[in-house]
Amino acid sequence: MSETSELRTALAGLAPERRRRLLAGGAGLLLAAAAVAVALEPEAGLALVAQGLGAAFLVLRPHWGILAIFVLVVFRIDAARIGPFGTAEMLAVPLAVPLVLEVVRDRRLTVWRMPQVRLLLVIGGVLLVATEWSLLVHPTPPFSEREGPWSTLMLFGQQLLFLLYLVYFVKTPRHLVAAVVVVLLMILGAALDSLDLQGWGHGGERARVSQGWAANSNRLAFLCVWGTAFAWALRVKGPRGWWRPLTLVPLFGLPITTLMTGSRNGLLQLVMLAGLILLEQRQWSPAQRARACILMALAGLLVLAVAPAAMLQRASNFEEASVADRMATHWAGARMVAEHPLFGIGPGNFHWRNRAMTGHAMSTHDSYLWALTSGGPLLLALYLVLFHRTYRMLRTVERRASRPYVWLATALRFNLVILLTFSFFADLWLSHPFYLLLGLTIVLFRTARPAPPPVDETPVTVAGPWVAGARA
Repeated sequence: MSETSELRTALAGLAPERRRRLLAGGAGLLLAAAAVAVALEPEAGLALVAQGLGAAFLVLRPHWGILAIFVLVVFRIDAARIGPFGTAEMLAVPLAVPLVLEVVRDRRLTVWRMPQVRLLLVIGGVLLVATEWSLLVHPTPPFSEREGPWSTLMLFGQQLLFLLYLVYFVKTPRHLVAAVVVVLLMILGAALDSLDLQGWGHGGERARVSQGWAANSNRLAFLCVWGTAFAWALRVKGPRGWWRPLTLVPLFGLPITTLMTGSRNGLLQLVMLAGLILLEQRQWSPAQRARACILMALAGLLVLAVAPAAMLQRASNFEEASVADRMATHWAGARMVAEHPLFGIGPGNFHWRNRAMTGHAMSTHDSYLWALTSGGPLLLALYLVLFHRTYRMLRTVERRASRPYVWLATALRFNLVILLTFSFFADLWLSHPFYLLLGLTIVLFRTARPAPPPVDETPVTVAGPWVAGARA
């Protein structure tokens, strides 16, 4: 039950006259305080009132607050700053109040029952031990090259807190739909921001957003493929409505943007998504297969016709110097793991060690290599188990949940596979999109319910696999 519902229940238990007095007194105090603040300092008072209203809205509607934080962080929008705290951190402060209330009321520790949370806590422990180990046994890096021994742990803690916010605040079907809509609109906004029809791509310049996490063309392509998966699953498996034809816009536009980035990784992800869609059609009727194949063919023809030839050539060129640099980086990473097979070289040390060994100041550009070098084989194994549990949870929802939830489970499963593919080419496992996928999976599994069994079946045959899906 939300804070607003509980407040209404408590007020409903009071006598009508006493309830009116209580509400009138609280409103009067707030108005008087606001009037005094504006009278004494008009500009500062108005700013204080606006901040108070914003904080009250976040406390009453925290799911909108965490979605706003996600958008701000991905686009790196920093409209206001107080000292070291940016806009996202300032929004997170009032959200701590409802989070504490949720944790205190959650006597069963529902979040702890989710395997992803337990695995992430163990991963944090391995990162902590690996950091301490690296400080003890490895030489001190040059100060100019040093990222900081605790920067990785601090980032991991921030992302874990983001996951807790997401899981505790996004807890109803309506909240879940709002979260998915915000993510899809954010991806469409990034695609529009990246495209200049008079310049991008045709002049040899790769599409990218002006700032933020997706300012990197490869990451923008990754988000566009995610948005394509959401749009396809919504159109094919989602509920019918007036908005269904609108899904054609991302289905045709986002693949074009992916190729406009000139990203080889984006091209591989598009091919992977097409393969997943084809595999999904095995159980379909001939009519459904025909419609899906026609839609894919039209989208493919439009993409090839609109995307510039220069971007298509770059996306399919695997012989550039950057590819050789990455190969040298992987060989250096393999040597580091061979020298330190227990806990690797520790978080934050790969950049300067790679520069000393190869002359290239590059990060791992590979999440699997990052895990091996930062925490050793144990850290990589924990992440793989985390992915396996998440995949099994999504498959359980697809097979056992009622129809309104199936399309989202399919989209998240596709995007999990896309993320695992892109993880070979980028450091993703400490990024917000990764934790967003984990959080949406947990919320979907908790919100969805098994479909009603046929008449000749008992409810036990449905509940068993549903529970086992969370533990498998």
